[in-house]
Amino acid sequence: MKPKDLNKIIFAASVSVLVLVSGWGYFYVVVSQKFLIKTTINCDPAVEACFYDSQSFYKYTLMSAEDYGLCSARDDCYDFCRTGNCRITYCTEDEVEEGETCTGPEEFNI
Repeated sequence: MKPKDLNKIIFAASVSVLVLVSGWGYFYVVVSQKFLIKTTINCDPAVEACFYDSQSFYKYTLMSAEDYGLCSARDDCYDFCRTGNCRITYCTEDEVEEGETCTGPEEFNI
C-alpha cells in the first residue's frame, strides 16, 4: 500500500470518527435533553426559607431539561416540583449568592 493511500484512509477514518462523536454529542445534549437546568420558582417567606433579591422571594430548583420543558410549557413549575420531579433548594446561609439574602418565617414572627 502506498503512503498516499494510507494517508487518505487515516484522514477518512478521522473525519468519520469526528462526525460520529459530534452527532452523538448533539443527540445526547439537544435531542434527549440529558442536562440539568437551575431555575427559580415562587416562594412564600411566611412558611419557608426563601431567597430575596430586593424584587422577589424565590427558591431554586434543579431539574432535567426535559422536565423543564414540560413545566415551563404549562407555566407551572411550582406545582410540577411539588410532585417530586425536581430538587428544591431553600435558602440557607451556605446557599446565598452575592446580592441575595435569606428570609423566612422567623422574620415574620410566625
